[in-house]
Amino acid sequence: MLIKNRKLHYAGDLKPDIVWKMLSADVKSVLIDVRTEAETLFAGEPNLTGIGKSICGIEWAFYPSYRINTAFISQLRSLVPDMTTVLFFICSSGGRSISAAIAATKAGYISSYSVADGFEGRINFEGHRGQVSGWKAKKLPWAQI
Repeated sequence: MLIKNRKLHYAGDLKPDIVWKMLSADVKSVLIDVRTEAETLFAGEPNLTGIGKSICGIEWAFYPSYRINTAFISQLRSLVPDMTTVLFFICSSGGRSISAAIAATKAGYISSYSVADGFEGRINFEGHRGQVSGWKAKKLPWAQI
């Protein structure tokens, strides 16, 4: 299911299971994890080996200050030079991935999506992530690194 948001000027938000299907179907598409290295080490990351891909990481902001990565677009261009490549951005819960998709769209990438609810999703009633929504809750492949 696509949730369009023309006001924010990016392709929209896609549920994690749709992203998995699209990544599987489009050999050129790329999943970019914009979380900090610390978050990835703590929570794990999507595992794309089953579809012959690997996840790409470009931090949107740096831990612990959460200063925005001013080199984000240049790093993205080095990683994905083809502006027609379908890009899926994922973070912990879906906020930074929207910012990354907007920035990529402004930089000229024509298909930049945010993974709705991110890798870990919303917090449940016990204060835990990964059980209500997001990549983990959808039981998509992931690995602790």
